[in-house]
Amino acid sequence: MIMKNQEVTQKMNNSEWMVTLERVRELKQLLSEVQDGTVLFWLDGKWDYRSGDENYHEGIPTSHLILSETDLRKINVNNVDNIILNIMKLLDWYKSYITYDLNGPNSFEQYLLIEKNSDISTLLHVKVKDNLNNSYNLNVYDGNIKIPFTFKWNNSGKNIKVAIDNSIYGYTNYHDLIMLLLEKTEEITEYKLYTQFLKDIRKFQNYYYQTISEKNGEFYTSETEVRLLNPKFRLKYFDSKVNSYPVDYSVKVADIIEYFDIDVDVSDEKLLEKNIDPDVLYREFGYYDFFNNITVSNVKALVLSAMGIASHTKNVLLDTEINLVSK
Repeated sequence: MIMKNQEVTQKMNNSEWMVTLERVRELKQLLSEVQDGTVLFWLDGKWDYRSGDENYHEGIPTSHLILSETDLRKINVNNVDNIILNIMKLLDWYKSYITYDLNGPNSFEQYLLIEKNSDISTLLHVKVKDNLNNSYNLNVYDGNIKIPFTFKWNNSGKNIKVAIDNSIYGYTNYHDLIMLLLEKTEEITEYKLYTQFLKDIRKFQNYYYQTISEKNGEFYTSETEVRLLNPKFRLKYFDSKVNSYPVDYSVKVADIIEYFDIDVDVSDEKLLEKNIDPDVLYREFGYYDFFNNITVSNVKALVLSAMGIASHTKNVLLDTEINLVSK
């Protein structure tokens, strides 16, 4: 089912991992046509146009970014797409400014002057759009609701533009985008959707790393994805009537190797029958990651350790050739 729910849209706008703009088609038309007034933007994705003689209403929150009449007069059909992307970039910087630099400059304009040696009017016209030459389509799930996402980025991997359901634009960096996607896995309530979505995330990562010539990029999984290889745990995890899970949700080495397609030489078939406690993944790896993430390399290292084999943390997916055709 394609997203048509306003509540889902609002959740996406309020994500901590990405700034957004809603009603992008309307915004594009407005910016291409108006020559006076101001346009106000907020971090939750909302924006509003005020004509020159329109008064500000009491009770409306202070906007986070304002395009002045001077700014509007410099926008046309040829540069409006680039302007919109730079608006999101400015909102992303504003978000960083108010989140991580509370004791910094007194205003956003001062922050831009100190940190970027520039101002809003100049930064609006920095060429970004033409350099986004990589693209990937991915269906993202909010619960079990399918939302079409399109990612675009340049060869450096920066300036990731996200088009969501053709109605919202997002702007973020690669790490925050992956965190957003991993967060979305927690809302899925069907096993097949859950595992397929995580596999699709890793396919996107694989493609992304190759476009930026990154040979050592990590691929993410979760303790839950590994636990779900235990049939008893899988049976109860997605059952809303179940309030408790099996005490023992260990997983066989053979099942992990098959699921993650881990390349390992097995000298003794009995080693494949060994069980692994997925909790070890957090204790040995996730605990030491800033966001407690688990990688496929972590899983492979745990499997090799259980089999008494020295671990080599070579990325599994990057060993597989893929066709570098824009999705």
